[in-house]
Amino acid sequence: MMIRRLTILLITVIVSTVAVYAQSNLDMSQLRNVDVAALSDDQIKQIYDKMKSRGYSWQQVRAMGKARGMSDSQLSLLESRLKSIKNSTTKSYSKAQRTTTTTNKSSNVLDNKNLVNITLDDPEVFGYEMFNVEKLTFEPNANIPVSDNYILGAGDEIVIDLRGNSTMNYDVYVETSGAIELPLVGPIYVAGLSISEARRRIEQKLSTIVSDIGHGTIANIHTGKLRTINVTIMGEVRAPGTYTINGAASLFNALHFSGGPSFQGSFRDIQLIRKGKIVAHLDVYDLIVRGKIDEKEHLLDGDIILVPTYQKRVRVEGEFKRTGYFEAKEGETVKDIIEFAGGFSAYANTKAVELYHVGPKGLNFKSVDLNSSELIANGDSIVARKLKTGRLDNMVNIEGGVFKPGNYEYTDGLTLKDLVDQAGGLQENAFPYRGVITRLKADHTTLMALNFNVDDLRNGKYNTQLQANDSIQIAVLNSMIERSIVIINGAVNKPGEYNYREGLSVGDLILLAGGAKEFASTHVSIVRRLDYSARETETIRMGEMNKITINKDLSLDDKGSNELLMPYDVVTVYEYPTANVGGIVTLNGEVMYSGEYSLLSKNETVSQLIERAGGLTSSAYAAGARLYRMVLLSDKERLIKEQQAFAMGDTSIHFEDKYELVSFELNDILTHKKGALDMILKNGDEIDIPMQQQTVRVGGEVLNPISVSYVEGDNAKDYILKAGGFSSNARKRSTYVVMPNGKAVATRHFLFFRRYPKVEPGSEVIVPTKPESTMSVPTVVSIASSLTTIAVLIISVIK
Repeated sequence: MMIRRLTILLITVIVSTVAVYAQSNLDMSQLRNVDVAALSDDQIKQIYDKMKSRGYSWQQVRAMGKARGMSDSQLSLLESRLKSIKNSTTKSYSKAQRTTTTTNKSSNVLDNKNLVNITLDDPEVFGYEMFNVEKLTFEPNANIPVSDNYILGAGDEIVIDLRGNSTMNYDVYVETSGAIELPLVGPIYVAGLSISEARRRIEQKLSTIVSDIGHGTIANIHTGKLRTINVTIMGEVRAPGTYTINGAASLFNALHFSGGPSFQGSFRDIQLIRKGKIVAHLDVYDLIVRGKIDEKEHLLDGDIILVPTYQKRVRVEGEFKRTGYFEAKEGETVKDIIEFAGGFSAYANTKAVELYHVGPKGLNFKSVDLNSSELIANGDSIVARKLKTGRLDNMVNIEGGVFKPGNYEYTDGLTLKDLVDQAGGLQENAFPYRGVITRLKADHTTLMALNFNVDDLRNGKYNTQLQANDSIQIAVLNSMIERSIVIINGAVNKPGEYNYREGLSVGDLILLAGGAKEFASTHVSIVRRLDYSARETETIRMGEMNKITINKDLSLDDKGSNELLMPYDVVTVYEYPTANVGGIVTLNGEVMYSGEYSLLSKNETVSQLIERAGGLTSSAYAAGARLYRMVLLSDKERLIKEQQAFAMGDTSIHFEDKYELVSFELNDILTHKKGALDMILKNGDEIDIPMQQQTVRVGGEVLNPISVSYVEGDNAKDYILKAGGFSSNARKRSTYVVMPNGKAVATRHFLFFRRYPKVEPGSEVIVPTKPESTMSVPTVVSIASSLTTIAVLIISVIK
């Protein structure tokens, strides 16, 4: 019986595994037989993942589905479901991830730091993105007339329209016999003919019943709906298989359906095979680089398109307009590859192009030019270095006390006076005693300084010849003098720093600061730094303070009328103590008039506020009242939060107010108003007064966390029993009760007895969890064994 059960279980697992595997390997090639509405979300996500992993755009998926027999309604439903998956997924996909078996190792042809590494997973092969750009498509447009050399076949529609003396209209299809049937004319064989050839044959046959064709009657003969053909695409393409496509489709159209060549595929030798023979070759680079395409052979039913592996691939790096990997044909040279790369960038050193060739004994180097006819081999690298642009040998620079500072062209024989004249001459405030010429020494590395007297240069007593790359600095007096400021703060509209000026009084400074505020007092202080003589002897005192009185019209009292400010004075205008409103507190819940209240004094209490609010309502539960008080962040906490925000890239830092619960007894406060318990309110305080409570919440490590009805006289243990009792992880001795006002009361202990706290309506009984043991099982066994050994030893000693 046991063997039979195991056998049934094994068969069930195998069947389930096969079913899951079959669902998880839904193939894009079998979309024809798929009912999109019947697919699960997981299966749609598998299609989406495969689509993204292979780099397919939606246009490519739609084209492949249409080519393989999916209806427009099924395609629309599939698109809708794929977009839904795309919007809901949070996984990031690579734009063109490899499906071929490439490695993730870097392909670095030079084992040094001079070349940039390109990983084989990175699609930097020239031509690759031509078939992997979502908005780019080579899908044929059925509304555009086909060319006259299109070869007709069974299933093509031919529209014949006669206008003029005779009027006739025929819409006929080429039958499997290769002919079209016209009334009174009979069969006309057109299969295998081009449109132009078929047109002449049809006109010839029609002339037997319409004699004036071309002489009064015009025959308009063109194709209508085209047949579909089956084309097999093989080799190194992203989605090989057999495709049903428009009869006018070209090689490019077919490659588009298959996703284009894969990473290992060739872009230079795409082969069209018909009846076992290669009838055409396609070079994608002709279209990308030279803008020309030569497709003499149209696709026919049963054609095979083969994309072989590339034969030569060259790496291009450095100062080229395009970089990456380029495919080369036999006989192509460095010059050809440079053409594919679009030529050089503006800063390329075209005189020394580097060619690295992988030979049988290792890496070989050769310096070539842009017209090099050097043949290319597989694995070669071409590098163009950047010209050194840091050094200019025909420039000098002048900065500072001239009217037009900047860079100037150096010419042979240029003197310092010539340069100053070109720079507009010396400014009036140029520092008269010294200017500096900074010059490169002969090694073009070491700097040297030459100084000169600026007044001598101004008066024509000094001049010197300059050298290329000289830099001249003439200081300006303003930049050499420390900025003199005065500072004002306190009860003014625009506190801050202001430029000092001679004769500036306190009243003038208050005026510059936008005037005094409404609650500014008449008391002003001036803190002045010590003079030079005092600084020589003082080591502790930093300044001295003067107090003056100022009137509302900014006039000074007798003491301050002659008090002029000095540089770096700090002026403070004080406010009256009652200048600011005390703040806002919020009163919520069971009071007559809840809402926000402005404090009327700095020592307004809770009882006074509740009295202003009309007192408590009849349903108020004073024992459950709670007070929440705003806690300001310390400078250290703010700094930590700022650093965390910047590390997460958040530049819009916002600190939310933090509140803490303040336990207070509202019943005692209202009974003993203005007593020791009647708390003084602060700005931002919030008081919540709930309704009468009739339940007690039991939570934590109990068998059935629940809210139960309040029973007067029951303690915490009674309510725990109503919740099913303690769980196995309960830490009974640490049981506590959170009272309605937020105050916590713990269980008391005396010897082996526990005194559980009393409970009020609205309380919460909480049973904590036992702490996890830090000792492993082997440790416990070892300790137990040691204790047993000690016990045996003690017993033997006693005996």
